[in-house]
Amino acid sequence: MSGVLLALAALLVLGASGAGIALNLPRARSGPIGFVFESIAIGIVVQEVVGLVALRTGHYSRPAVLVLTLLVIVASVALFIRRGSIRKGRGTARVRGAAPGANHQALAAVGVMVVLVGIALALRQGPSYFIFETGDMGEYVNAANILARTGNLSASFPHGFTVFLGGTNLLFGQAHTVAAVPALGIGLVLGASAYSRAIGLHVVAALGIAALVVAHPVTVWFSLFPVSEALYAVLLIAALYFVVQARANLSFAHAVLGGLVVGLMLIVRGNAMLLAPIVVLVLFASAAIDDERTVRVQRAFTVVALLALSAAYAYDLHYPRTYFVQTQLRGMVPHNVFKIANRAKLFNVSIPLVLAVAAGLAAVLGATVLITRFVRPRVVDRPETFWRVAYGVLVGGTFVALIFMHHGGLVDATLRWGPVLVLLTLAGLAGVLVRPGKYLDGANGWLLLLVTCSYTLLFAARVKISMPHAYYLYYDRYLFSEVLPAALVFAAIGLHLLVEGFERARTYEGEARTRTAARVAIAALCVIAVVAFVPNLKETHRITRYPLFGDAYQALDRLDTLTRTQGNGAIVYSAPPTPPPGWFFQNTYRAFALPLGLTFGRSVVGMPSNPFAKDVQFDPASARARLAASGFDKGYLVALRPPGAAPAASSTGTKYLGTVDYVSPLLKRTVKRKPAAFQLVPFHFDVYALS
Repeated sequence: MSGVLLALAALLVLGASGAGIALNLPRARSGPIGFVFESIAIGIVVQEVVGLVALRTGHYSRPAVLVLTLLVIVASVALFIRRGSIRKGRGTARVRGAAPGANHQALAAVGVMVVLVGIALALRQGPSYFIFETGDMGEYVNAANILARTGNLSASFPHGFTVFLGGTNLLFGQAHTVAAVPALGIGLVLGASAYSRAIGLHVVAALGIAALVVAHPVTVWFSLFPVSEALYAVLLIAALYFVVQARANLSFAHAVLGGLVVGLMLIVRGNAMLLAPIVVLVLFASAAIDDERTVRVQRAFTVVALLALSAAYAYDLHYPRTYFVQTQLRGMVPHNVFKIANRAKLFNVSIPLVLAVAAGLAAVLGATVLITRFVRPRVVDRPETFWRVAYGVLVGGTFVALIFMHHGGLVDATLRWGPVLVLLTLAGLAGVLVRPGKYLDGANGWLLLLVTCSYTLLFAARVKISMPHAYYLYYDRYLFSEVLPAALVFAAIGLHLLVEGFERARTYEGEARTRTAARVAIAALCVIAVVAFVPNLKETHRITRYPLFGDAYQALDRLDTLTRTQGNGAIVYSAPPTPPPGWFFQNTYRAFALPLGLTFGRSVVGMPSNPFAKDVQFDPASARARLAASGFDKGYLVALRPPGAAPAASSTGTKYLGTVDYVSPLLKRTVKRKPAAFQLVPFHFDVYALS
């Protein structure tokens, strides 16, 4: 099955998993595209929750996940039917009339979106099967394969992305564990468009931002590169979207879903810890300026988000504890604060932690009451001034902070977005700052700016300078996860400003010459933007020439098959101490030997204990001795052939079984103006049976 069909099937499964719940939500102005995005976003939540429940109850398997998913679908559809029957019985069913031409416009928008999704799938049909244990991507993939095969999950990285990949493995088989990663890219396309329509932007702006996401090299790459940020970015824009819908429709259902998505994000990445103070600040601002009904909805979102974050925090403390506490929290929390929290047992699932969560939630709700009582009367009549001051202080403070921070890495990553996305983002940002409440309601704009500014500062602190890496756009993923989804909203507003300007020029009642000049100027800007986007299109074409690592899984699968020719014996891996020319890692055993043990469940002996140690070279005699020392009387030798050498002939106790040939496409991240080209590194593995 092709990559396009697999990604489309993954989208359909996610959509089906969430469609029943989405049907029960208040219908909103984002229309059919919004409904599809809601279904996919809710489907991701359903599959994550189902996977985690099955895992922690000891029943993780294809039948268990299928049954739990069907229960959710049946229950949600039954609820929808029952609610419809109740409304009909009470005579409260309503059919909303549509404005003239609105249905035709909606159908046209859906048609364009279908074409865009088709193009997006075609560009994303070669996801990298990152099976090599040479980065956290490989650990996610191998852990997902182990999860699907054994029902067990190691306590290393946060579990959200691994569970997502494990579900794909259950759905399509081990050969296609990464097949649903492109579906996340489609989720980002739909999410950017649905959010744009939800805030009332012109349909052309919504489709325009979708088209940009479809073809932009950064968004395409992170639809092919199996990193947790790919899932996290979709969840972020889903959370932002649900908040918009909750406030616009006074919908507690959307508010609850938004809060649950925020909590799930912490199961995926530790960065979501920053969302706790962000949602609190948004609630405080809402309490100061919004009407009572809107504040109630905002409060519901905040409470659910904080409780969900607390539950996710406890999960991360208990399961992927070492990585979550020692790597992620220690890297985010100031040293002195970390020491105090550790002494207070806030890094353990403990009574002090429960009390701290309860006290924190009570403090937030109490402060909200105080703000409503004492601050609101002073500012409620001047909302535009309030938001301008709040926005200005936040954005100005961020720029001042960046001046005194190392920001070379931030500038380098942002420049790779290209002039079109950067300028549209800046235009939309200026529109929000100058006219708060016009394109985004005040609290949604505040939320978007808090996310953008907070995670921009975090990226600048984390990636101080531009650095090369063995993997293309490796460090850019830390900007892709939070800042880019928010930037897409600002860019959509920038597009809306262009469309709005063109329409105003068309209806301008002044001199025909002025009206024509304005329309020509805006049309010229659009042409310039299209031309300026051409380098991005060329980069997209370049980076999709080969899948990163190519047929890595197929090569290892052939090695696994060949080393079962004479029974399921142990394997000794041999390679010269010096890796092949062009290879990016210090050794090759973590790419080819270790995954045989992890993903394929084989016994592999003789590997170094140091992940960065050089490869060990064995001949048949020393390999046989190594097998004996490990308690095996027979097995296999997989030997990476040195350049220019030939396979060894069969001899007594050694039978040559064949050779597996593999070519690995590699794409590096450089700091030079001219990007690195793909490197094709050939490998030849000779396989012997030892007895």
